[in-house]
Amino acid sequence: MKNFNIILLVALLIISCKKEDTILKYKYSNELNMISCHDSPENQDLINEAMHSFENDLLNAFDPEARFTSRAYSTFLIQLNNNSFKIEEIASNHSLQISKKLKKLNFYNNTNQFDYNSDFSECLFSNIKNESYKTTFISLKKANSLDDKILLPTFQNYYRFLTTDKNLAAIIAFNYYYNDLMILSNEDIKTPKFVPIKKDSDLKPNNKNVPNKNDLDES
Repeated sequence: MKNFNIILLVALLIISCKKEDTILKYKYSNELNMISCHDSPENQDLINEAMHSFENDLLNAFDPEARFTSRAYSTFLIQLNNNSFKIEEIASNHSLQISKKLKKLNFYNNTNQFDYNSDFSECLFSNIKNESYKTTFISLKKANSLDDKILLPTFQNYYRFLTTDKNLAAIIAFNYYYNDLMILSNEDIKTPKFVPIKKDSDLKPNNKNVPNKNDLDES
């Protein structure tokens, strides 16, 4: 009986590993890359898939009809700030699969925390578009003051710029979304089926992330 239990445990571990290593089917490969930063060239597709899936999850959850990205980011950040965000009710199974792949990349540490000192993080901070915001965040980083109590209110104040500054948005996605998603399983996810991103999204061909006019007009 003891040997049977050991065999059963080993079998379950193998099945669990196979589930985590499931081949990821890319759904946004025809969309423009949101960011050029990556930890290695072969992972750029995965990182941009993560960004598109993250934004689509937010849109499906927070603004499924109008699909204003700035409104979705605003609601997301408000919920993060007041500790009411429930990722299992927001994230798609596709984002969950992505998180398992991201977990293996070198910008997460052994406790699934986003590493602000990684080359990938350095690239994101260095490429924030607005020079004033870049200076603010880099100063916080140098002072070792990248604390949630400081960062989250700051991000909330800058939410409108997240539609065009995807390096800033990526810091939020990888630090406040995917790191929490990594510890969940398929059984934890309670969100509806995948909804494709709209073709008239904030990213327009050949305009390097020019903001949607409706986003800028939002009040």
